[in-house]
Amino acid sequence: MTLLGAALCFFRPPDDIAGPFWPSGGRWRTCRAAANPRVGLGQMQSGLALARQIGFQLFIPDGLLVLAQCYLQAGQLEDGFGSLTEAAQMSEQSKMRAWEAEWYRLRGEFLLARARQRHLVDVNQPDQREADGCFQRALEIASQQGAKSWALRVAMSQCRLWQQQGLVEDAYRALKTLYGEFTEGFATQDLQEAKALLAELAASQCARGAFGRLHIGVLGDACGNVRHRSDAIRDDHIAVAVEAFGV
Repeated sequence: MTLLGAALCFFRPPDDIAGPFWPSGGRWRTCRAAANPRVGLGQMQSGLALARQIGFQLFIPDGLLVLAQCYLQAGQLEDGFGSLTEAAQMSEQSKMRAWEAEWYRLRGEFLLARARQRHLVDVNQPDQREADGCFQRALEIASQQGAKSWALRVAMSQCRLWQQQGLVEDAYRALKTLYGEFTEGFATQDLQEAKALLAELAASQCARGAFGRLHIGVLGDACGNVRHRSDAIRDDHIAVAVEAFGV
């Protein structure tokens, strides 16, 4: 395979951005999903060196974002912030905005990771507020670009933050709405993660309703006789939780 062919195989973007001229697959997906972040780091560093060697500048920002993801998984936050900074600089020079939503999402994730490292969990902590703003900006960009794959990934990041902040119902509604827009691709990693997160949020809502705000069993007689329910606990929430619990 030529150097150009190798680079094209390595830096294949998501399906809703990639054109037909990219080879199938894409090792960057493997790097992002690597169980051992050190493996992903090594692969991405090699791929970026290859791209720089042949002057394949177009997708280096994308590679830097995947490298940042690997740094995040490895807990190397300063290196990750550096990759994000370089990606932003290159994107500004090239005016290539295809991965801008992912850049904002990752910046939000790094801000949250930094807050965790500093043991700062206050909802009003600056890093958390800025992270939520990054996620919101990323969603706006993904919507403008019609990039549902990016939007779903961002929504999961934001919903996990909201879950930590106790905004479980808001998180569930937001993610369910976006997940419902997909009609295919349910075997992909992102959609599988979204499905699992939805089930987790639904179960959390049921638990909060049963043992928190309502102090009663909202499921009733196998969910057939729900006598005490607030507007916050809707039928679809209960149905999902019933399925999850096998009631």
